[in-house]
Amino acid sequence: MNTNILHTLIRTPAPSNFETNIRKYIKSVIPSHKKVSLVSDKNTSLAYYVNAHKKKTIVLDAHMDEISGQVISITEDGFCTINMTGPLIEHMHGRPVLVFSSILNKTIPGVILIDQVHVEDARKEKEDTYNNKILYLDIGLKNKKETESKIEIGDAVIADYSYTYLQKNIITSRGLDNKLGVYILIHLLLHFIKHSNQLNYNIVCNFSGDEETGKTSLSHLKHIQPDSIIVIDTDFSTDVPFLNSDMYGKIDIGKGAIITRSNEDDGLFSTFKNLATKHKIPLQITVPGGGESMLSHYIRQYTTKTQFIAVPLRNIHSPVETADLRDVTAVFTLLKHFLTKQTHTKKNRTIKRKSSNKRKPTRKSKGKRKSKGKGTRISKGSRKGTRNSKGSRKGKNKDSRKGKNKDSRKRSNK
Repeated sequence: MNTNILHTLIRTPAPSNFETNIRKYIKSVIPSHKKVSLVSDKNTSLAYYVNAHKKKTIVLDAHMDEISGQVISITEDGFCTINMTGPLIEHMHGRPVLVFSSILNKTIPGVILIDQVHVEDARKEKEDTYNNKILYLDIGLKNKKETESKIEIGDAVIADYSYTYLQKNIITSRGLDNKLGVYILIHLLLHFIKHSNQLNYNIVCNFSGDEETGKTSLSHLKHIQPDSIIVIDTDFSTDVPFLNSDMYGKIDIGKGAIITRSNEDDGLFSTFKNLATKHKIPLQITVPGGGESMLSHYIRQYTTKTQFIAVPLRNIHSPVETADLRDVTAVFTLLKHFLTKQTHTKKNRTIKRKSSNKRKPTRKSKGKRKSKGKGTRISKGSRKGTRNSKGSRKGKNKDSRKGKNKDSRKRSNK
């Protein structure tokens, strides 16, 4: 897998409802092909249909948007208050951020304020508690008028963090949820554009938006009526000191793909589990903590088989999400085998062996024909033997001549 694609995805900000730039990048890496058609190209979705001329159709979905916030208000002294989607507020104090200015049509750097450590004791004495539920954004301006010339209420905000590698395969960054899923889906699409003849299904590769706000929709695909929906996403790992895996399940980064098992994942769980065993793909199984998986918003729109497949993350929904790229490869490989025709079965191998045994007598018969040729040569050799016999006759003549000479000598002596 081309990690340069992943790095570009991470560097491309994609707050909920502002997925335009990442959508443009995805379109730039997907080549045109006669079997591939663009189903949807809207601000919150991008969908490609690969027609393999099969009876069944599978939808593969990965959401493009990442955890983000919005400007709620602008104070008189030029600061902004913002909210954040997901349980991210406690991780955002003191973080650098980017504001998507709809006025300037560009991003503005800023930083989230923190409570000053030097006044901690004074706050306790004066019972002046700092409100950790509110995030104050500082963009370096002095008053409300200046800030309003650059920022509007509702402008999006994301953490200004890029990627770094902690180890060879261990990457940390903001937005791995769900840039990793998008990365996998891009590579599946690129693979099957080249190898569409290997597909066992028609596939729809759907890059969705607004997932983090809970507004994801597949309404633009209703005319397709898929037989199954596979959601490619991320999920939290429990391989950290402060989480009890007995309570939350044992999920580690570096130990393979995650598949959920719940009442929503009907019919496909066993299929993926068997494929992982057959192809020796590392796999981890989890049960959603709330009793249902993250497929709820899809189930409301379709009555069909579904499966949630994920890459495990440490620090999920934070600016420092951490993943093992070997898990990314495991998810990609598992899905590739699921979508590919399963032709190499034991029965086929047995048939091939039997058919090869049937050919052997034919080869032997060819050998017999050659032996007939050799037999003919031997018969020629037997003719040589005849010549030798003629030679032996010549020998007898010589002897008879010698005998006559001796007899004549004897007569002359007499």
